[in-house]
Amino acid sequence: MWETLTQGLPQENGFVNVLRDAMEINTLHESGIDIGTTGGHAYASPGGGGYWFAIVGDLPRVFSEEV
Repeated sequence: MWETLTQGLPQENGFVNVLRDAMEINTLHESGIDIGTTGGHAYASPGGGGYWFAIVGDLPRVFSEEV
């Protein structure tokens, strides 16, 4: 069953696309996930998606990510 997890992600005007190759499991954290968006933002969730924080917000389109 899917659950909406939005803590730390934009709640207004948050129209972001995450491409499959721009999502990565971050093994530096237990259950870590990092994503990059086509709008040039990167977010990390060291808690398996339970909460997020912005890494950077002024990149060109993020097509892939590697940790």
